[in-house]
Amino acid sequence: MIDGLGFTSHGPAISRPARRVRLVALLLALIAASCTSDSATITAPSPVKCAPSLALASSTMAASGGTGVLSIATTADCTWTASAQVTWLSGFSPSSGQGSAQVEFQVAANSIPAAREGDVVVNDERARVRQEAAPCRIEIAPTARDVGASGESVSATVTAPSGCAWAATTEVSWITVTSSSTGNGNGTLSIVVAANTGDQRTGTVQVADQVLTIRQATAICSYSLAPSAQSIAAAGGAGGPVTVSTSAGC
Repeated sequence: MIDGLGFTSHGPAISRPARRVRLVALLLALIAASCTSDSATITAPSPVKCAPSLALASSTMAASGGTGVLSIATTADCTWTASAQVTWLSGFSPSSGQGSAQVEFQVAANSIPAAREGDVVVNDERARVRQEAAPCRIEIAPTARDVGASGESVSATVTAPSGCAWAATTEVSWITVTSSSTGNGNGTLSIVVAANTGDQRTGTVQVADQVLTIRQATAICSYSLAPSAQSIAAAGGAGGPVTVSTSAGC
């Protein structure tokens, strides 16, 4: 016969309470058997548990570069990998590990006159590194020039990183920057020096903190007489007046 719990019984009928007791005993036996199994399930740390906390010893690096230090705080069973998304951050030591640690990394020198930023990435966490702009180092060549009294045109070369703006100025009226008085990066100055009608003189052309010194020679003195000739009687006597003409300063 089939009882109310779906079991087929043979032999003497068993009361409903007894059948329930047997069913409970069977379930307990199955649970006990599963507890004695040799298999085990290992659960890895959850993503939330393995999220490290990052702290930079210094979030701003000098333009010259150097070594950065990153502190990683996390649980002992959390594994991590450190990397960067920009090429100027590299050399992570160590680049991977487990648990809390300190990581050193190298910051390349910044050669451009603009600040930059890049992220250090540990698992899915980020720490932002900022680097200062390179200073605008401007040079001028030559730094001195001798010019004749008659004047002439001279040139000078300006060397500067791309992105560095500059302007050429002078404090004297007899020196004129005729072209390229301003620029960005490398450039060439064209300078005209007027003729000198007096004593030796010195002037400068300045670009940022660089100075080109121009020294001009004393004017060449030339003279003329008027009249250029006189007739005097054989008996002698006084001649007429003579006018001397020359440039100022002579």
